[in-house]
Amino acid sequence: MMNNPSFVYSREKMESITVIVDLFTHKLSYWQDGKRIRTLKIAVGKPATPSPIGVWHVMAKYQGWGGGFGTHFLALDVPWGIYGIHGTNKPNLVGKSVSLGCIRMRNEDVNWLYHHVNIQDCIIIEGNPLGHAYRLPRHLAEGERGSDVLLVQNRLRAGGWYQGRQDGIFADDLLLAVLRFQRKMHVPVDGMIDRDDYLVLGLLE
Repeated sequence: MMNNPSFVYSREKMESITVIVDLFTHKLSYWQDGKRIRTLKIAVGKPATPSPIGVWHVMAKYQGWGGGFGTHFLALDVPWGIYGIHGTNKPNLVGKSVSLGCIRMRNEDVNWLYHHVNIQDCIIIEGNPLGHAYRLPRHLAEGERGSDVLLVQNRLRAGGWYQGRQDGIFADDLLLAVLRFQRKMHVPVDGMIDRDDYLVLGLLE
C-alpha cells in the first residue's frame, strides 16, 4: 500500500490567477483572487506516461496547432519534458487517463482558458506521484522521467544519498546514488527502483 505521498497545494498560497488540475477527478479549475470561476473536464496522462505533478507556470502560448493538439497549446515549464494544456481531436476521450502526459481539453474549453491565462500564470497539477493507490508504482530505471523520479530524488537527497539536480530525470548521477543506497540498505543492487526500494524509502507500507 502506498504511503500517500499525494501532492495537494494549499489554497492559501494561490496566486491571483491560478489553474488547478486534479488528476483523480479529471477536472481543471480556474481560480481568480482566491475564487473558483470555472471548472472544466479534462483528459490526463496514462499510468505509463503520467502527467507532471507539481507547481508549474505557463511559459508559452500557441494557437492553431491542429491535429491531436487541437486549437491551442499552453506550454508548461516542466524540467523533464515538453508538457502542456491543449485541445484535442478526440473529445470523446476527455474525462479519461489516455494522454502521453499532457492535459487535454475540448477545443472550446481550451480556447476559453487560452484567453484567460497569461505567461507566468500558475498551473498546479495535483495527484499522487506514484499513481493510483490500487496499483504498484512503476519500476524506474536510467532514462525514466517524471514526478515519481523527482520524488525518489527528493527522498534520496533527504537521506544524504543524492546531491544532484532535482529535475525528475533518472540520469547517471541518480543511478550512482541508487546503487550506493541499495548496497547500504541490503536490497538488490540493480540500479532500478522497484517495490523493495520504495518500501525502504518509506514510499510504500
